[in-house]
Amino acid sequence: MSRLLTPCDVRYLPQWEGGRQLRMLLAPLVYESDVLAETVTVPAGLVFDGQSIPRSLAGFTGPECTEAGGIHDWLYCGHHLRMGTLPLDTFLAYVRELPGALDPSIIPTVEAQVGRRVTRAESDLVYREILLLMGIDPVHAQNQYAALDFWGKGPWDTGPARLRVRPV
Repeated sequence: MSRLLTPCDVRYLPQWEGGRQLRMLLAPLVYESDVLAETVTVPAGLVFDGQSIPRSLAGFTGPECTEAGGIHDWLYCGHHLRMGTLPLDTFLAYVRELPGALDPSIIPTVEAQVGRRVTRAESDLVYREILLLMGIDPVHAQNQYAALDFWGKGPWDTGPARLRVRPV
């Protein structure tokens, strides 16, 4: 059964991006997903905007859900289930696929830490799954999912370049 294994502990930051106030996770956010049949671990220090759906659709898509936004932003930026205990620069070099940035001999260790690659479709389904788990109206959850399906390609493609994790 899908469930949050840790509370979503966030701090709102004084920075805004695209009309949205940024927030940062103060502790890891761990989620067990039926969609993925795996556990997602979002690292403490992840900076995210909460919901990348255009603000003009707020009436159509309903309320924000910080838990869903944090986990979804992690999947869109990290493209993997977790960062493990890897140093941030190693993880970033791996997910950004920087040529020559990693010694090929450590790639199996990196892959064991981060888990399997997650697809965009899976990420969007996880978002909807969390919305429903957190009690968002099913119509609004479906509308948010549809908006992600329509507008999500650009953010997915640029996700690794946008990943921000700060010291907590």
